[in-house]
Amino acid sequence: MHTIPKTTFTIALITFALFSPPPGPARSEPTTDPTWRSGAAELTTRLQQVPDRREARNLILFIADGNGVNSVTATRIFAGQRAGGSGEEFDLAYDAMPWAALVKTYNTNAQVPDSAGTATALLSGVKTRAGVIGVDAGLKRGDCAAVDAHRVPSLFDLARERRWARGVVTTARLTHATPAAAYAASADRNFESDATLPEDCLGQKDIAAQLTAARLDFAMGGGQSVFLPAEARTSDGQPGSRHDSRDLLAEFRDTGGLVVVDPAGFAALPGEGTAPVLALFGASHMQFEADRTNQPSLREMTLAAIRHLQASGKRWILLVEGGRIDHAHHMTNPHRALLDGVAFSEAITAAREATDDETLIVVTADHSHTLSIQGYPRRGSPITGLCESLDSHGAETPCLDLKGEPYTTLSYANGNRNPPATGRRPPTAAEASAPDHVRETLIPQPIETHGGGDVAAYAVGPRSYLVSGTMEQNTLFHIMGYATGLVVETPAAEGAGG
Repeated sequence: MHTIPKTTFTIALITFALFSPPPGPARSEPTTDPTWRSGAAELTTRLQQVPDRREARNLILFIADGNGVNSVTATRIFAGQRAGGSGEEFDLAYDAMPWAALVKTYNTNAQVPDSAGTATALLSGVKTRAGVIGVDAGLKRGDCAAVDAHRVPSLFDLARERRWARGVVTTARLTHATPAAAYAASADRNFESDATLPEDCLGQKDIAAQLTAARLDFAMGGGQSVFLPAEARTSDGQPGSRHDSRDLLAEFRDTGGLVVVDPAGFAALPGEGTAPVLALFGASHMQFEADRTNQPSLREMTLAAIRHLQASGKRWILLVEGGRIDHAHHMTNPHRALLDGVAFSEAITAAREATDDETLIVVTADHSHTLSIQGYPRRGSPITGLCESLDSHGAETPCLDLKGEPYTTLSYANGNRNPPATGRRPPTAAEASAPDHVRETLIPQPIETHGGGDVAAYAVGPRSYLVSGTMEQNTLFHIMGYATGLVVETPAAEGAGG
């Protein structure tokens, strides 16, 4: 038997003692602390996540217009407080999705983007200029003659070539920038009807005419006016806006489509999904959720779209936009913005319940706003009200400015064109929490502007693991296209590393 020399053994012991890490302290597990336990539970959930590498059969892209990260946080707190909690710990529908990323939103000519350029990036895979739809950055805004040369196909164009069923749902006008990027190409986002086309663009198809020509299987939102001639009236009594005397709704109906313009028509929608549906509620945008009285909710519209597309028996793609979150932020009216954000989350919950695990669901925003959450408010401080803090003894105390006056937790960097001429007048608690209250701003502007910050993207379903890290906005198009097979790409690294 071989014997290790005593000197060698001693040297080995000394080496082990010198270079081995010292024993750590005994592990402390404060299992009675609820935050420790929730963190451990989240870790367990994450450890169980397994990338789903299957090809997605169907795709839903949810876009909350203007719903930047601060807007998401404020909506989460708002929803949680409405449910009776302090708010901060609440989860919106997309908070529970396993994969997420930060997304850069700039346009090719703008540090702070607009919805036309960002929607084109999301739906066509190229970053482009502010204000143009469905075209690359080589097109100068307003150059109608060059649109065809610069047009880029959208996911919806690719789906049409594959004979997929296609749907678009929005609370804005169906011809507004974000939904238009699914089916249209335009030198200017404002060319929604022929009445807005300049003389050198006459003869080009306006966005409303492109929508009816696209023959989507299901399209639902606001904006009757741009489909009707000036002598006609919308369902809410407003005049049409077209100058060419065309009634696009009648044309759509005459070619076998189903037109819906009121709650009765919505309730009577057939379930077989055969005839294409064009549903338009009101002359312009749909009502804010806070004001909704005679129109379907975003949740109801989303479910109607899914039922219709599923009934076709085909693979399908659906775009759902919470369009009025953006509009309320422009008004510096957080109550309406956050309530529409809650409605957006409810539509996502409904969509997940109505679909199977072959459906890829991606949730994002097109851009952010100048919304700020400020002032060291205590946990549970009313998110739409006056900021409430804690003093050094833990007692509740109002947040005060240098003049000793209270202020709201939520504010905007600009907007609110008519600030008090005599200086700041702080709102009362009742005023601050009222649905109609508009926030104070640092810089008076006609309306509040967009923000240039990154937005979040969330995903669940086949190949959703590709939504991760920090990415360019147009990369989401390529992820969705690859995940569904609509864009034929074979990244060399796919599957590498096991």
